Amino acid sequence: MANHDADERAPLLGTARRTSLPEPNLQSLHASSSQSISSRIRHLAHRAAHLTTAERAVLVTFASIFVVEIALGTSTPAVSSMIESIVCRQRYGDTVLVGHGGSAIDPRCKAPDVQGRLSRVLGWQASFECLPQILFSLPYGILADNLGRRPIMLIAWTGLGLQLAWYLIVFYFRETFPLWALWFAALWGSIGSFQSVGPAMVFTVLADVTPQAARATCYFRLTAVFLVAELISNPLAGALLLWGGNWLPLVFGFVAIIVSGLILIALPETLHFDTALGKVVPREAAAVGPADNTAPAKRGIASAWHSFVHLLRTDARATSLFILRNRPLMFLMIPFIFSIVGRFVQSLLLQYATKRYSWSWSQAAFLLTIRSTTNLCLCLVLLPLASAALARNTSLARAAGTAGSALRKDLWLARVSGSLLVIGAILIAFAVTPALLSVALVVFSLGGGYSSVMRSILNAFVEPHHLAMLNTLLGLLEFSGLMVAAPSLFAALQRGVDLGGVWTGLPFLICAGMCLMSTLVVVVFRFPASMLEKEKEEVERAERAAAAVSEGEAGAAGADAEETDV
Repeated sequence: MANHDADERAPLLGTARRTSLPEPNLQSLHASSSQSISSRIRHLAHRAAHLTTAERAVLVTFASIFVVEIALGTSTPAVSSMIESIVCRQRYGDTVLVGHGGSAIDPRCKAPDVQGRLSRVLGWQASFECLPQILFSLPYGILADNLGRRPIMLIAWTGLGLQLAWYLIVFYFRETFPLWALWFAALWGSIGSFQSVGPAMVFTVLADVTPQAARATCYFRLTAVFLVAELISNPLAGALLLWGGNWLPLVFGFVAIIVSGLILIALPETLHFDTALGKVVPREAAAVGPADNTAPAKRGIASAWHSFVHLLRTDARATSLFILRNRPLMFLMIPFIFSIVGRFVQSLLLQYATKRYSWSWSQAAFLLTIRSTTNLCLCLVLLPLASAALARNTSLARAAGTAGSALRKDLWLARVSGSLLVIGAILIAFAVTPALLSVALVVFSLGGGYSSVMRSILNAFVEPHHLAMLNTLLGLLEFSGLMVAAPSLFAALQRGVDLGGVWTGLPFLICAGMCLMSTLVVVVFRFPASMLEKEKEEVERAERAAAAVSEGEAGAAGADAEETDV
């Protein structure tokens, strides 16, 4: 009995069996896992701390432009909604039903008189904001070629922040400021002229640190950054408007612009960057005028202003003469002006779809998702693959004659992209069903790399110290083309709606004609032999520099191995 009680009190598993199965050391596993994670974090931190100048420039540029595009995408709808609310309140007084955050929910705010005044305010606002871009883009481009890219970009970002801050002030004190006070935002916009100078400086920085062979691919990735920001900002703006009304996206956009500017502070100066050596090469400042040794160390305001004007005159004259004497460059600028038409189609597409298929605006907005998704796949996958296939010694490259030549490769990509724009615009014009329209929009979007490829080709025509001036000029041409194309295409849309039937797609037929002229110019264009020879010499120089760096690293590794053996 005693033995039986002892057996019952004993554990079910004997001592010997328990000792034969040792428990796993969980503390050691946890410690090894923590060490693995910490080692990875240290590796990433070490990699981030030892980025090359080119890598840091690309990373900072992409991050800054991504954040600022998120800011603009979320705040733009709120600006229009806030103006609509103010116009509606001025029309109907305190009887207007206003939701949280100042958004107007009264059906009377959709009346023709309210919407008409809203269109006039937004139209004049857009016109006034175009003026600083046209007047000051070239001076800022000249300064960027002399003072550097980084200070001009910081000025442009500062002007954008002040512009949105002015919107917030007018909206907050709407009982004090008249609505037309918003137009004075153009004065703040003249500080840096962000809309044209900002993107131009981004392209210039990437052109500074990227060789011609990889420049188009880098521009594709930048376009993908714009598209991802667009895909994120559109639903984010809607969510912020629903959650916090007009004020939440406005304040969010203002804070995001500040964050983008802070990121930009980390941007290295790339004015004198040498892509072959992979580093900034110090150069002596070129004299822009007669030396003045008797000038005091601290000049007065008048003297500084005269120096600034002299710099603009001399550099603008030299750059203008260079562009005018460079006939191939002038010839390729013609199709670049028409490239803005392809980007403007988005503004036409919504109204076209609502009229032709009797859709609501929310249904038509789905088309923008199709376009953005297709462009994103194009820039991240299709165009880089096509660029690599045309650059290498493949059967496709040999058939196209692009093997070993980045210039010929970019020219072929421009021809194919332009052809897709033409075909896509024609298909959109004659798309009688929503399904056909979706297919046509995919085809049209596949030509979305045209502008990036053309910019890459044009950048190859100028020396590095004129890149900022050229990219700013291209931005100016885009704004000029937009001012001409926008009213013409909207007038064509109105005429097509009046005629009805197949003529509803009239603006897209005009768009197809413009894209066709642009593509024909690219098809007949041939690079000068001297330019192709120069490209070959630059490739050989870069290969020699890379080989020298590899030999140096190999020698250093061998020396370290010998020291270790000793």
